[in-house]
Amino acid sequence: MTFGCERIFVDKVSGVKKKRDGLTEALDFVRSGDTIVVWRLDRLGRNMQELISVVNDLNEKGISFYSLP
Repeated sequence: MTFGCERIFVDKVSGVKKKRDGLTEALDFVRSGDTIVVWRLDRLGRNMQELISVVNDLNEKGISFYSLP
């Protein structure tokens, strides 16, 4: 299922890895007016501080996000 997504990015390594290539690539790809869809909220940030930082950056750039239920 693609949920109408134009492109799908995947992190292929364990979540304990600090650098997440899929997320980095997705954040570089999206532009104002786009929406990032994640299957779980923790895909955007490893902790609350990181999550808030990423969401604030997205908001400043006019990018929405949606976490699947």
